[in-house]
Amino acid sequence: MKSTLKTLLLCFSAVIIMSSCKKDESYTLNVVANPESAGTVTGGGSYKSGETINLTATPNSGYIFLNWTKGDVQVSADANFSYITKSTNETLTANFEQKIIVKMGAQSNASFGSFYSIGQKLVYTQDLASTHQDTIDLLCFYENVAPNRINLITLSSPGAGITGIYTGTTSPDVWTTKRLTLFTLPVTAITTAQFDQLHQNDASIPTYFNSTLTSGNKKAKTLAVDNIWAFKTHDNIYGLIKVTSVGQNADGYVEFELKLKK
Repeated sequence: MKSTLKTLLLCFSAVIIMSSCKKDESYTLNVVANPESAGTVTGGGSYKSGETINLTATPNSGYIFLNWTKGDVQVSADANFSYITKSTNETLTANFEQKIIVKMGAQSNASFGSFYSIGQKLVYTQDLASTHQDTIDLLCFYENVAPNRINLITLSSPGAGITGIYTGTTSPDVWTTKRLTLFTLPVTAITTAQFDQLHQNDASIPTYFNSTLTSGNKKAKTLAVDNIWAFKTHDNIYGLIKVTSVGQNADGYVEFELKLKK
């Protein structure tokens, strides 16, 4: 009997000791950015199980934060959040997304092309655009002819029937393939801050396009900084444009950020 009791006490003591050691054991929490150059992360280190750690993810210029993941599982959609450590080594990844920034020149701009392909993610000069007619979704021009053609810096598309702006044998006036992109002001009001929070392929992006509008929807005109326009391409790609910079006149330009739902 004494032998059995002694054995039980020894086993119980061993469990207590092992449990105590387990509580004192430290584990490594790695935090990484994806892509690595997209932002900075803090909070990684060596911790005991059950500690609450503040993790932060800060995007670099040209990127936005998406989420934190462990493997393929989302841990948090907040850039800064509190995480309770586990009794194992872990790696948490802060995922970032690169912004789509486009700069297009008006018809007389010698530095930036006036034509953009969403599919190719490229700005083309007029001559090059004429050899890629089946990919061109946007064109940029300046027009200020009173009283009826005061468009100033404007975005449109080859299929809109814009004439008298571009010249030469490669002018979109004579293209055989003219893709049409339609533009509307957002159906639902959206602030620049709300735009900034949207991710590429966000399901809400198409809802901003006014599909009931049947006229006056072939150009986004008199563009100014912080203007937001909704659009739909020939390929049924929906998107939002937020204007970030504008230079007027025929040698001017427009710079904007794109959010797309493909």
